[in-house]
Amino acid sequence: MRLPAVSVIIPLYNVDKYVGECLDSLLAQPLQDFEVIVVDDCSTDNSVAVVKNYASKFGGRLKLYHMAKNSGGAGLPRNKGIKLAHGEYIYCLDPDDTINPTAFEKMYFVAKDFNADVVASENCYYIPEKLWNDAYYRKNPSIKTHPAGEKIFTTKTTLLTDNLEVRINDYIKWWLTWSVCLQMIRRDFILENDLEFCDCHCEDMIFSLCEMACAKNYVVIPDIFYNYRSERKGSAVTEIGKYSKIFHKTIHAIKSALRYFDNFFRNHNELSTRPQLKYMLKDMFMQEVLPYANPIYNDFPIHELDRLLQKEFSDGDNVAITAFIFNMMNGYRLSFEKNLRQTAELEKINQQNQAYISELEKFVAQLLPKE
Repeated sequence: MRLPAVSVIIPLYNVDKYVGECLDSLLAQPLQDFEVIVVDDCSTDNSVAVVKNYASKFGGRLKLYHMAKNSGGAGLPRNKGIKLAHGEYIYCLDPDDTINPTAFEKMYFVAKDFNADVVASENCYYIPEKLWNDAYYRKNPSIKTHPAGEKIFTTKTTLLTDNLEVRINDYIKWWLTWSVCLQMIRRDFILENDLEFCDCHCEDMIFSLCEMACAKNYVVIPDIFYNYRSERKGSAVTEIGKYSKIFHKTIHAIKSALRYFDNFFRNHNELSTRPQLKYMLKDMFMQEVLPYANPIYNDFPIHELDRLLQKEFSDGDNVAITAFIFNMMNGYRLSFEKNLRQTAELEKINQQNQAYISELEKFVAQLLPKE
């Protein structure tokens, strides 16, 4: 049996309003040599029914599978989909987003030309839910940029250097995408390197950083194909919940990432002797994930912060990691508190200056001749 060029992996959970449009964007691709593997994460709405109604349109190329229990994230359904895939390349697509026509055609032929392990589109279109059906905005969407600073855009198809230290530095400097939804990845490369998604927040960043560290041919293209539906009420990204849940997700992601990086580097001979690369990736992950906890430092009293810290680190799991994160978070908190105090002092000085200026203006007005 001839294997498809691409296997599209879609994790599915309560997106009955959006998944049809997602599947339509696949049907619009000129390159139709692909299979679609939808992994339902125990949806409670009509998502499964919508997918089943689309099955005939794909002529047997769409397969629907189910998780035994809800995983609460995209990572485990993606792992299941990859294990079931037959395609030469893997493409992960979220069910509430879409891709533009020619995405597969462009990425696949670049992959073949460069014998690539990974082909990554550097960016995506960032379309707020409220503007998704706005005709003008859809024709002139904004490009999602990283909040950390200036973005250096690729202007031509580029094969990244095979010098890993330079590549990682470039990755950090460029803030290249870590979203797997913007990547086409060779399936055998994933299997040969035992790459898999962690069961935590920012799981695709952990996956992408390790993927980038071991890929021999990593290609970045300037083309933008992906339409990311932002600010969707009820999405996994926006519906985080209460502050304690945010804090738990952040700490759990950090713990999971540190363990995964350690195991991944230990099991790769060419990486195990270069711990400096591992620490570079760890640091990049920390810089990306820690801002998710920022709201806590604005609104939580000190005793509540201490309670949350102690709760997260009371399991005794991996003492070294626990001590490292505890100290890091405590230092982050103290730094944040110092900044708040300095901001309050500056605000006080500003108010005093405004009062002084007001009094000065009144004094000057008295000196001016009356008309």
